Amino acid sequence: MCEEAPEDPGERVPALVFWRTRNPRRGKNRLHMDLRGREPAAEAERLIALGASHADVGQSGDAAWVVLADPEGNELCIQPHD
Repeated sequence: MCEEAPEDPGERVPALVFWRTRNPRRGKNRLHMDLRGREPAAEAERLIALGASHADVGQSGDAAWVVLADPEGNELCIQPHD
């Protein structure tokens, strides 16, 4: 079941719903999300506290973004807001 995200004053925001699956991930992600925030490191730490982990996809140590994986191994990036 999908539910609509709560509305902001005068704005509607998209909602993403994630379902846990019993099937293991095989191969490369079919969907990759890039999230933007003013403080990527702080957001990464918040997500790690919720169950994410750092992911090594070959990025250099000086990358402006942070690569994480959800508990099932699906990668996502948190990038600085422009």
